Amino acid sequence: MNEMIPTHDKDLEQIVLSGLMAEPMAIIENPITPDWFYLGEHRKIAAAILDLKKKGTPVDIFQVQFVLTSKGELENIGGLDYLFRLSDRVASAMNIKYHIRILVDLYTRREMAIKAMKIYQRAYDLSVDVDDLVKEMQSNTLELMAFNQSDVVTIETSLQDVIEQAKRNQQGNQIVGIPTGLAKLDKFTGGLQEGDLIIIAGETSQGKTALAVSILRNMIRAGHNAAAYSLEMTHRQLTARIIAQITGISSKKILTGILSHEELATVQSLKNSLSGLYYDERSNNSIDNICSSIRRLKLKYDIDLAVVDFLQIVSGDNKKSDESRLADIARKLKNVAKEQNVSILALSQLNRDKQRPAPSIARLRGSGQLEEAADLILLLYRPEVYGLSYEDPFQTEPTTGTAQVIIGKGRNVGIGTFMLTFNPETTGFHDYCPQYEMPTECYPDHRLEPAPAVLHSNENFMQKNDPF
Repeated sequence: MNEMIPTHDKDLEQIVLSGLMAEPMAIIENPITPDWFYLGEHRKIAAAILDLKKKGTPVDIFQVQFVLTSKGELENIGGLDYLFRLSDRVASAMNIKYHIRILVDLYTRREMAIKAMKIYQRAYDLSVDVDDLVKEMQSNTLELMAFNQSDVVTIETSLQDVIEQAKRNQQGNQIVGIPTGLAKLDKFTGGLQEGDLIIIAGETSQGKTALAVSILRNMIRAGHNAAAYSLEMTHRQLTARIIAQITGISSKKILTGILSHEELATVQSLKNSLSGLYYDERSNNSIDNICSSIRRLKLKYDIDLAVVDFLQIVSGDNKKSDESRLADIARKLKNVAKEQNVSILALSQLNRDKQRPAPSIARLRGSGQLEEAADLILLLYRPEVYGLSYEDPFQTEPTTGTAQVIIGKGRNVGIGTFMLTFNPETTGFHDYCPQYEMPTECYPDHRLEPAPAVLHSNENFMQKNDPF
């Protein structure tokens, strides 16, 4: 039997050390222990950082070098060159607490394996009292559980966070999450929130993927990073859709037609301006691979959002029923969203209803537990596809080139509904502005979109005279 290598991540350890040396306050706000690092050179560097912290000396690469030199350990860690390579890994300590959480997780697993092996060996020693053995196991378990205490938040800390948020709201800065670029959705939800599982649901041909791509388009153009997992479309098709929404040239023409010189120049002009979207097509085949990829891309590229298209065809435990399998997939996505502090946008089919195609949460295909796991559910409806008109409150609005988004569930934000404009040529969604409203009244800031949607909400969540 080959000897198993203890769980560790060299890149992760380097990123944590780099973050601690990047900002003087990082070690104050993010306490560490050298034992959390698996590699010996990293434990030495971590110990040097802690020495500086105890002395009240600001931590930077040169101060760390001084401590290591004074201990005669600089060459043992790879010299000054290695410290410089470490410092190049990250530019700030912005996400270091999440990286440290993973570091502790890996350390806990190593410790668990060591302690379990000792118990395993002692269990075969009949001279050891079995009650002592059980107590030792219990003690080991409690000791390992103590490592998670850093995740405990006191009510005092939570209260301060709420107060800070209230102050930001008072100043008019209510978009505390990731802006989608769709004004009414952002206004209603405060943007997509870290740790949330958001589901876009609708029948076939309603534009679920198009809406997700529109949100991706707006996010990456605003400087956020995202990942996309599609089991129906290749990365080229998804990128072509983004290009189409930005340029107005249809994705079909981009991929299969002949572009004019002007159109080709327009597409090429985006090469240096589009960044921040990552595709991992090797990880599309199962929910476990997708979750692992999200963790990896969060660590490597600091993604803010992951889009999964779509839930019903993601493979899980094939031994389970469809309902149990989907519940398991939704739970894993929610867990990784919360663990990595990212928003996850998952697409879902609705069961068809020929008599009443207007969407409802009750028609989420395959599992009522999708509703339980989701923090936000957006139901997409384009009555134009069925030759129907909108129902109240949009019965007078045109159906051609428009869509209705129904917020069927909004944990902490309530429910509501609003309209969007849909361009079938580019499969792009934009803010909708009724003819009786001036664009500046709909959305005074034109930098992202020309006009917002009109929001109609349950009166329990908003005043009737406040159109949001």
